[in-house]
Amino acid sequence: MSGNGTSNMSAKEIFDLAMNYYNGTDVKKNKEKAAELFKEAANAGYKFAINNLAFMYKNGDGVKKDTEKAVMLLQQAADAGNGNAAYALAEMYFKSDSVPLDMKKSAQLLQQSVDANHPTAAYNLALMNYDGIHIEKNKKKAAILLQKSVDLGNAKAAYNLAVMYQTGDYFEQDLQQAAVFYQKSMDLGYDEAINNLAMMYKDGKGVEQNLDKAFALYQQAAKLNNSNATNNLAVMYKNGDGISKDLKKAVKLFQQAVKLGNSNAMNTLAGMYRNGNGVIKNMDQAVDLLQQASTLDNLDAIYNLAIIYRYDDILKDRKKSIILFTKAAGKGHAMAALHMPHKLIAQLFNKLDKLDKLEDNFLELEDNFLELEDTIRAIKERHIYTYKFPLAHFTSWPAIENIIPETAKENNVLRLYNVDYMNDPAEGRSLMNVKSTSSENSNVFLNDIFENTIFSNETNTINSVPPSIYSLSFTESSDRLDLWRAYGNDGDGFSIVTTFPIGGIEEISSRQTLDTFAKQIDTDNIQKNNLNTQPNIPPILFRVFYDDKNKLETIEKLNIPLKKIEDKLSKLNELAKNEIYYVLYATLLEVMYLYKDEQYSTEREVRVIQAMSLDDVKLDERKPGRLYCETTPFLFKNMSSKIVIGPKVQDRQVALWNLRYRLKKNGFGDTTSVVFSDVNYR
Repeated sequence: MSGNGTSNMSAKEIFDLAMNYYNGTDVKKNKEKAAELFKEAANAGYKFAINNLAFMYKNGDGVKKDTEKAVMLLQQAADAGNGNAAYALAEMYFKSDSVPLDMKKSAQLLQQSVDANHPTAAYNLALMNYDGIHIEKNKKKAAILLQKSVDLGNAKAAYNLAVMYQTGDYFEQDLQQAAVFYQKSMDLGYDEAINNLAMMYKDGKGVEQNLDKAFALYQQAAKLNNSNATNNLAVMYKNGDGISKDLKKAVKLFQQAVKLGNSNAMNTLAGMYRNGNGVIKNMDQAVDLLQQASTLDNLDAIYNLAIIYRYDDILKDRKKSIILFTKAAGKGHAMAALHMPHKLIAQLFNKLDKLDKLEDNFLELEDNFLELEDTIRAIKERHIYTYKFPLAHFTSWPAIENIIPETAKENNVLRLYNVDYMNDPAEGRSLMNVKSTSSENSNVFLNDIFENTIFSNETNTINSVPPSIYSLSFTESSDRLDLWRAYGNDGDGFSIVTTFPIGGIEEISSRQTLDTFAKQIDTDNIQKNNLNTQPNIPPILFRVFYDDKNKLETIEKLNIPLKKIEDKLSKLNELAKNEIYYVLYATLLEVMYLYKDEQYSTEREVRVIQAMSLDDVKLDERKPGRLYCETTPFLFKNMSSKIVIGPKVQDRQVALWNLRYRLKKNGFGDTTSVVFSDVNYR
């Protein structure tokens, strides 16, 4: 007979009595008594009693803490089909909590918990499969598990399925389905889903555009202290998107988002303080906000802080600016790359220090080169394309097959080819060939740099060949007879039309972070997993100038630092002079290809230009192969993208359906159309 007077009670009745003693329900609370009763019910095989007794031993709750007993009992309860026990034990093995780290064992226990319909276990096992955390990566299984977790009521699982549909990750891109899952996640209480659904209503992607609905959803999420929604609501007030512009409200919301740790809000508010837009101008406040955002790896903030340290008269600090530009450029910020110090200039002064003791002249020469570097940067910034018109790139069918392959994979890149492959013999020489009475001597030294014999094709060694320019061309016209003839394979080609975002992105991208298994079970052992959190940044575009006025203005600007450098060459030995010429040639190269002869002005060309060494390029599929480098995968991601089928393409309907199939397979069905050329080709 039991000492607890429970001999005539069932295991469940004993368990219920134990719960009463544990909680103090109808009896005086007594956890020691509860533990005895849980033990009795556990000995009778009642799985919930086994589970509760395990947790009491694990936490030292009513009994002496005994992790070994807790693990044994949790395993026993898990084997009996208790999903909570299996999940708790999986967590212990994952976190190495009183047991050795064992990810394989953790995954097995999570599967047991999933089999018992535990929603969080299904979610976390999905993320382990998605990421390949100590198990084989399997996105198909991850998607199945996420769906099961959604069916069991997990809000984050619905959110992550929405992200996968929105980005075309495993599934074909389906913005409508993404909106459905964001709505499910929102209904289950996840505030980040409210923010993302608001963004879809704002942009009209996957749902009919509705700024009122977007505004209401942003407000709803902001009341839940969602930092992204608070920031995005502030942006609506700042820009007057569907509501009356109100800078006062915008500033207040940006400040609220800053308190919530939103780096985009920090960056935007810093800009407002820097320019006195809606607030009193305050550079200290701007710098403080940018520094906060920089520690959170906000690339625009890092770039903007670098700009302040580079150009602000009071806060100028070249070393700090270089560190920040380097950090931002290394993480993919295109404009930061434009401000990077030229590697060859830095290397030059290390070499010159050994080749020729210049003393004061050495320091002056270094300053002259830095002045030249700033001049070149200012020239390039003047050429940056800042219009919102769509741009077209003419290409051939083999290139199309590489850009949008039949088997879906992220390959939507364009190639930059070595400029020496261009047919125009005057390419890159237009700046030197310009003539003017008032500036007839201003480009003499410029010519000398590029005519110097050490840069001919008969260089002593391959390693002495300076970097070359690689170029990619766009035009503002996508369907014009002369362009088809010159660049569109004589009409038997294709024109890829795309739009480019202008300026910084204030509204955070809808491609959010997948919450990880690590985050869900509150451990820092596993690195946070990101799903397309950084947009693929398109390259910087430079407008080509054709008129002599602009060319002469550029020559005059270049001539100021070049004349200073030229004056010091007489004081150097021949080896040092050759090093100087080499660096001048490589440094000036990119500027030379920003200009073309007047006869080509109707092309209205916009270029991507990149100086690359032989170590950084590839050979294409031709025999012999041609040298090229690539952009990031940015094509077809903006609405209103299209492909124009050339006027002389044979079997146009075949090309039409082939392109539609490829675009659909690669997840661009919602952003990109295919049309026929309107040109009457004769």
